[in-house]
Amino acid sequence: MRSHKNKPFRTVAIAGQCAAAQILLFEELTGSFICDFPDTPLKGVYYYKFNEYLLTCLPPGSPADAAAEYDCVIYLLHPFRLETDLVDALRFSRKAKRFVLLMCRCANQKKKRLPVNLKLLSGALRAEIVLETCHSSKGVNRLLDSIGKLFS
Repeated sequence: MRSHKNKPFRTVAIAGQCAAAQILLFEELTGSFICDFPDTPLKGVYYYKFNEYLLTCLPPGSPADAAAEYDCVIYLLHPFRLETDLVDALRFSRKAKRFVLLMCRCANQKKKRLPVNLKLLSGALRAEIVLETCHSSKGVNRLLDSIGKLFS
């Protein structure tokens, strides 16, 4: 199977420990509605700037070795679970060909601001960090732009 202008499909995986954030991002990118997270990975397709991407949403707790099968991995990191999820994010970043970290936004983040050094975190993971905004379309567009830069 080939996409527009004989470009090969690009495979992208969504990983992380927060199933709700994974489902929300998958729904925004593919335009499909998901009620419950199944045991098997969710699969879908999205288009961005004349490129077609095959999107797979890995279930929480997936091993980091699964990252080697995909061209790019988006890891969702919740700032209030930073200590527990950081080791898993590091494992995924070492196994993935291309890696982007999406920092999720909390509803009460302005009240409870966690001190996270994004430059240090980006250097340790060797990845670009994208912050999710309160208007989700801005954060998703930044995410898609950073994925597009990785492939060019």
